Amino acid sequence: MDITTDTRSPASQTFKEWKKHLLGTALLALAPVFFLLLPLLPANSASAPVELPFLAGRGEDHILAYLGYPGCADICPMSLKRLSDTRNQLIKAGSKADVGLLFVNVQLDTPDEVTLAYARAHDPAFTGYSLRAEDRKALYLALSARGYAEGDNPASHTGFVYWFRRDGSDWYLNRVYMELPDQKELASAVAGDVN
Repeated sequence: MDITTDTRSPASQTFKEWKKHLLGTALLALAPVFFLLLPLLPANSASAPVELPFLAGRGEDHILAYLGYPGCADICPMSLKRLSDTRNQLIKAGSKADVGLLFVNVQLDTPDEVTLAYARAHDPAFTGYSLRAEDRKALYLALSARGYAEGDNPASHTGFVYWFRRDGSDWYLNRVYMELPDQKELASAVAGDVN
């Protein structure tokens, strides 16, 4: 029979346990702060241009983009309406912002006509892009979208709103809204970036 004895003193055992509890408590206390600040973190470096096929050759200065799929009955229609309302608010206010609306269909290899019809059913100003299998990984890496790996369900989406800004011929990911932004807040941010 193997009898082992702990040679540490009771005081050192108590101190180690106390340190573990203190560290755990500190991490739990900081977790809400992290989640509150997470939406403010850039999803991609603003100093590096983003090269995505649906941005190439576009003439607008700003693009508000949403990733979803036709047939989505809840978050997609609400998000597309919010982007449309934002653009319309900017136009109504006489903003100099040249804002394009983009719906990126993450359901792989959907016919372009289906994607465009879905997008334009929410606002004729929308353009649509049907994601191709070869573009998928680059898209998710460029946007730093979390939770996507090879083989994930292509019909899933983040629910994020992506704001791209053009500088010359380069496009930059200006901001990612991880929760659907208020249209006045979004319009004010875009207008402020222009002025």
